[in-house]
Amino acid sequence: MIIDEAYELLFPGKTSPYTFTLDYSARFKGYNANVRKRGRDISFHLSSKWKTVSKEIVIGLIQDLLIRILHERGIKSTMNIEMYHVFMQKIAMVIDKTQDDEVLALSYDRVNEQYFGGLVEKPNLQWHKASRRLGSYDYGTDTISMSDALRGAPERVLDYVMHHELLHKYLKYSAKGVRPHHHTKKFKEMEKRFYDWEGCEQYLSRMTRKGWFFFE
Repeated sequence: MIIDEAYELLFPGKTSPYTFTLDYSARFKGYNANVRKRGRDISFHLSSKWKTVSKEIVIGLIQDLLIRILHERGIKSTMNIEMYHVFMQKIAMVIDKTQDDEVLALSYDRVNEQYFGGLVEKPNLQWHKASRRLGSYDYGTDTISMSDALRGAPERVLDYVMHHELLHKYLKYSAKGVRPHHHTKKFKEMEKRFYDWEGCEQYLSRMTRKGWFFFE
């Protein structure tokens, strides 16, 4: 089983005390996946799109999920994990762009032109009703999601959050070691190039105090 192989490569010489199950589902969007653990049972749920991906890359995905769910120290990265991260950082180039919104598209156009020289390809754009995050970028679907709470925000604040999420798409993430780093030093430096970033932070902080968490 591919999960057993992934475990053995991640923990060489160690016998797994777990029972694994693997399920592919069309319910996932893009190249998403998750893992759940109950006692000694670990179940992996992958988008059906992973069926056509190289076995070596899928092993890297499974190893990445194992690291997240087991929280064991001293784990070293593998070639498979590195291949998986490269795949995820480049998959946006082939993902279909099917979701769009007029307000978000205008925000994307403003930010992309002013801060990225028009170089960032337009991702899927959508609003979401989740109350725990103001914005997020999903590598597996090449999608920027914005909270409905921002619909009434000033244009500059919406653009600030859009800028933050486009930075994720533009810079990708640092995959050194076994845990990816998204908000790197370079990321934070570029984020502060946004005009009136301090004012936008203050506005978002007030939203946070009212029960909203920060954007990802």
